[in-house]
Amino acid sequence: MTVSSHCWVSGLLILLSVLQVVHASWWYLGVASSYQILADEVRHKPDVACSNLQFLQPHQREICSHDFKLLDVIRKGASMGIEECQFQFQDRRWNCTTYNNTSVFGPVLHI
Repeated sequence: MTVSSHCWVSGLLILLSVLQVVHASWWYLGVASSYQILADEVRHKPDVACSNLQFLQPHQREICSHDFKLLDVIRKGASMGIEECQFQFQDRRWNCTTYNNTSVFGPVLHI
């Protein structure tokens, strides 16, 4: 094995040993089928509603149940992100559009 290939393999092994498995569960907010509760339920029973959001990690459910207004902030941030994405890519082939004119974040934006 040459020195350059040895360095490449060593670098790859170091990179793989450092990486951790990260659950990007907040992306599930964009999957319409994973959104399992109604907005009214979140407003009236936040602790029960937040515990039903299976795509959230336990500590995220706890934060949600303590401050249910947080979901509204997330919704607004997601909406702003989509608008900015569409503005930045407006002249490109892909401009943050989705299939069937649905939102990237599904019904979450309607909370």
